Amino acid sequence: MLSLLTDRQAAPEPAALHRIAEFAHSSGMRILEAQALRGLGVAGGDATALSQAIELFQQSDAVPYAARARIERARITADEDDVAAGMRVLETLGDFDYLSRVEHYTRRPG
Repeated sequence: MLSLLTDRQAAPEPAALHRIAEFAHSSGMRILEAQALRGLGVAGGDATALSQAIELFQQSDAVPYAARARIERARITADEDDVAAGMRVLETLGDFDYLSRVEHYTRRPG
């Protein structure tokens, strides 16, 4: 659910995400912790939280989620090469639903 909410730019409030991340960390629930960190990163424009999420996703072999977080971090840091790299991973995986949203948010006027 956290992934879907974050995908749709509707993550819960930061205080709730912090509690989820802390609970997940203490319970050894790496994917849940990473999703909470991803939500914090997207909601707050926090590249550090997204980097932490990416690391946890990669350790768990959660390739699609790592690519999504990589794209989101790259949008914050204005790293077009990282956006493109993340998009290539998702294209290879066939994650066209997320890619259509990324293109919507990254489309430049004009």
